[in-house]
Amino acid sequence: MGISGSRKCCSCTAAGTEPDDLGDDLPRSVFDDPLIVQQAIMDSKHARQAKSLATKVETMASEQVASAWALLEKEFNVQKQIWDSMQFRKGKSHEGEVASLSSKIEFAFMSHLKDRGNAIASLEATLERTAKSDLLSDTMMKAAANVMKAEEQLEPRRTLSEALRARDAVSPAELDALVKALDGLDDPKLEAAVREAIPVWNVL
Repeated sequence: MGISGSRKCCSCTAAGTEPDDLGDDLPRSVFDDPLIVQQAIMDSKHARQAKSLATKVETMASEQVASAWALLEKEFNVQKQIWDSMQFRKGKSHEGEVASLSSKIEFAFMSHLKDRGNAIASLEATLERTAKSDLLSDTMMKAAANVMKAEEQLEPRRTLSEALRARDAVSPAELDALVKALDGLDDPKLEAAVREAIPVWNVL
């Protein structure tokens, strides 16, 4: 004897709801919401832009340091020629002072890739020692100062690069501190792009 009527699964309601009807009560996928999709696309775009800016900041920082050291080396070679031309007029005392200075500067060149701290300390000691003398030319002293400035800005620029990659929200004051790492690059467009890329808390 056959069984009359249609079968209902155990999940059907008392009113006889078919299984296919259950989907109406489930939440829609976020991918069905155009606003959420649009926001996700914008977030992805901003993340790519921030990553690109981070790479640019890192590259510019490294290039500025390398350029500063290269210029210092060039000026040092000129300075040695000046010292050589002066040694006959100033005697043994001058020769000893020059040898000491030359040793400190050469140490800075040899150590700056492995021990930036000691390299900068050596340059600082050299500038302090010659501040009131004519042992170093003005261009040599300026080149040494530029090296120290570029080296000092290297770490803040790395911090800025990390902030761009993370894109964590910061306070307005924190953003100003991060952007200060760009001082000396003279690139207003880069600064504006960085400010736009890092989220800022809403301050009431």
